[in-house]
This record gives sequence, C-alpha cells and structure tokens, in this order.
Amino acid sequence: MNLKRLVRIPLIALSLVAIFSAPNAVAAEITGIGIQMFDLQGTSLYARYCLKGSATVHFQAPINTTSTITDSSGKVFSTKTSQWGSSGAASAPGDCSSFNYAYDEIKSGFIPGSTYTLTVNSEIEGASYSVTKSFTISGGSSAGTESFTNAPAVGGFAVVHPDGHVCGVIVGSIEYFGGNNRTMTSEYMGCPIGARIILQTTQSASGNVAGYHGDGSNGQPGVTYDSTSNSFTVSSNSGSSNSTANTEVVLVIKDGIATDSSGRSFNTGTGVSAETKLSPSQYTNLVSESNRIAKASSQQLVARNKSKELAIQTPGLERCVDWEGSLERGTECSKMAVGSVSESETQTVISRSITNTIIESQKDILVTDSSTAISDSATVTVTVKAKNDYDRDILKISPAEIEGSSKEVIQYSKQIEEKARVVNLLQGVLIRFDAIKGSSSAKQVALPSTARFEEKAISESPIICKIEGNNVVKLQKGLCGFTYTLTSTETGNSFTVRKSITFR
Repeated sequence: MNLKRLVRIPLIALSLVAIFSAPNAVAAEITGIGIQMFDLQGTSLYARYCLKGSATVHFQAPINTTSTITDSSGKVFSTKTSQWGSSGAASAPGDCSSFNYAYDEIKSGFIPGSTYTLTVNSEIEGASYSVTKSFTISGGSSAGTESFTNAPAVGGFAVVHPDGHVCGVIVGSIEYFGGNNRTMTSEYMGCPIGARIILQTTQSASGNVAGYHGDGSNGQPGVTYDSTSNSFTVSSNSGSSNSTANTEVVLVIKDGIATDSSGRSFNTGTGVSAETKLSPSQYTNLVSESNRIAKASSQQLVARNKSKELAIQTPGLERCVDWEGSLERGTECSKMAVGSVSESETQTVISRSITNTIIESQKDILVTDSSTAISDSATVTVTVKAKNDYDRDILKISPAEIEGSSKEVIQYSKQIEEKARVVNLLQGVLIRFDAIKGSSSAKQVALPSTARFEEKAISESPIICKIEGNNVVKLQKGLCGFTYTLTSTETGNSFTVRKSITFR
C-alpha cells in the first residue's frame, strides 16, 4: 500500500519591503496622512498637513502632494502641488499631534457661510494616500479641527520570475499595485529587474499580510503563477532523499482565495470559511466565475479610461461610456473640473460608476451559510451566472447633456458632434432663439425649430407662462423663464439653453 506523507506548507508572514530604487520615504513608518484646519477671520483657511505612523518618519527625498478645494457645485476653487521635506536625510513627527507639521499653507478668497471640500493626495513609496474633508467658512477665527487619516489597503504581491515561480512576496498598496501591471525596478530574491508584481494574498483585519513563495528546491514549496487563469499553484515534494520526489499540489490561490486539493477554501487574509468544503465541480465553477468577473472588470476599466479621455477633451462636461461584456454591464462617467488655476497646476479628472452589475455578481459567486460555517457540513453555494444579452464586449459613448449659453453650447457641440451639418443646424436654430425679444405684449411667442432635432421647452414660471407645442403662452403679466432643449435625432446629444421673456 502506498502512503502519501502530508506536507504542511507554511504561510509566511511578511514585513514591508521597499522596492523602488529611489524611494520617497521609509514605507514601513507610514500608515497615512492627516489634516488640521483653522478658519481665520471667516475668509481664509489655514491647513496643516501631517504624517501618521511611527514616532518619526524619515525622508530620503521630497514627497509630492496635491491639494484641491472644490465648492458645493464641484467647481475647482483652488489646486496646488507642493512638496514635503527636502532632499537628503530629513524627518518629521508621525503622530499628527505635534505642532511641528510637515507642511503648512493658507488659502484665501472664500465666501463666508459657503461649504467647500478639501482633498489632499500624496504618493509615498508607490502607495497613494488620500484624505477628503468638507468644511464651511464661518465668521471669526475657530480652533483647529481634529486630525484624521486614511491609510491605503494593502495586499501580498508576488514577485514572479520570468520562468513562472514566485521569488518572494512584498507588501504593497492595492491602489498602486492592484492592476497587476507593475514590475520590479531592482533585483529581488533571485528575480531580475522587470519581474512582474502580481496580487496574491489579502490583509487580515489587523492589517497583517502573509504570502507564499519558493522554487521547489532545498525543501522549499514550489509556488508558480499562471497568467492565463490569474492563479497561483502551491506544491510540495514528498518522498525520501533516496527516491524521486513526487510533486503534489497543495493549494490553488486566486483573487486572494486559497483552495486545497480537498476543496477546502479560505480567504488568505481573514481565514473566513476555513472549514468550508467545495466539491470539485463547485471549485471549477468558482474559478470559472472568478475569471469571468476579472474579464468584465477589465472591460469596465476600458470604459472608465475612455470616459476620462473624453472628459479631458471637454473640460467641465461629464462624459459617460456604456459598456457590456462577460455577462455584465454598466456605465462609467468622468468629468474634468474647470477652475481658476494656472496652466502649471494640476486639474483632476473625477470618475464614477453610474451602474455596475459586477458588484452584485461578486457577492453571489460564493455564498456560505454562516450558521454552519465552522462545520465540515457547511452549506456552500457557488453561483454560475445565467447567460444573458451582455456576453459580447461592447463600448458605446453615452449621449452628452450640455447646458449653458448658446455660445457655450455651440462650442461643446463642435467638440462632440462628428458631423458638421449637425453643428450648423444647431447653430442656426440657436441664433434664431437668441433673437427672440426679451419683452413682448403678444399672447404667445413661437420658438424656432429645425430638422434632425427634437425640441422640448419647460416653463420655470408656471404662474406667468406655459408651454403648448412649440409656443410659450402668456398666462398673465410678468417675467416668464423657460428652458429650451434640442436633442439630436442622430446622436442623442442634447443641448439646453435658458431664456426669460417679460410679458406686458
């Protein structure tokens, strides 16, 4: 009878590793950034930025920071790029409670009683740190608000040798490394410059991260990465020193979830559902669904990047892209703020998901009955999403909705409409619209119309006037305000202008 020796593969605890050739600060010392704010005489903001972490944070080079203030409408009030520290050895307190802050600045010109939002972004050791706070300027000076911080989520990232084995695992920011598109800038544990950096494990509730690595020699486990399935295989060698070693797969890790050869599955960070068993078919479905979600997420990212590209072309106008693929769908939108900042200052493109079915699908893939999760008989459901109409990869630019003066509307139309005749027709009808007199004793005023557009007017003064067909109808004397929207029958883009008529 042949007996297999059970080999336990250790989960190796990691410490923070600096992987950049010219790091900005000692990463292991930093957990976040903070802000203290003061209201000065009702018109100025005094902001003190600080580092959160060990007692002293040591600098090796300046840390670049961008602070942006927006008003309640989202319009950029101020944007400034600054640096913390100086070149060479430097340090700063990391407790966010000292008066010796890393950087101070004053911004003025606020409107008393108005609400603004301050966002501060810093990149430290390849990790992005960001805090956002809303504030309202009041009269007189006020004490500083309490400091607060935001540290980025981290994970265990495998450094993958060109031959596929994992040389080692480092701790890194999910935001920075999570796209699996980073490479090493220096040699690391036998891996050369240019080795890929791939997410392997997740962090625990306490923030600790562990991971698996080895080339299978000298008693090490063999840990390899398969780019096709985006998964890691952990194997062990069994047998005596006088016999040929037999390779046995112990774990498969995908998206931070490890499953052993018996089908037992657990989260590499939290250990949740460590006693839950998956059947071979359930595990196959789990990997298949995870791959499908990964492909859909890639399509979502393509849509978001396209919306950013469009937003940069039309500052101040939100641009949206509808996407489909891998049984999922959604809409990604981006907007580049327009503010009174110089060309040398940074302007931010803000993106958001209007719809995204991936979120719900991720929740449904693996569901465990929590009442039996610690038992070998735990009930586990692995859901395979039914086929639907969204299996093909499709991107479609959503119709734009433009509102403003006739001049602004025409300017935007030239940027988003591909056909010159559409712009010319729109321009012609808006010229006639602007020609409507601002005062009239008539019972009604006709609005212009044109081919290839659908017209719609809405009264904003229902007591004074109403809209009937394409006419503004007088109800009584007074100021009649209304909106007039033209929607292209070819592209779906809509253009809205406003006007007021005083009925005598």
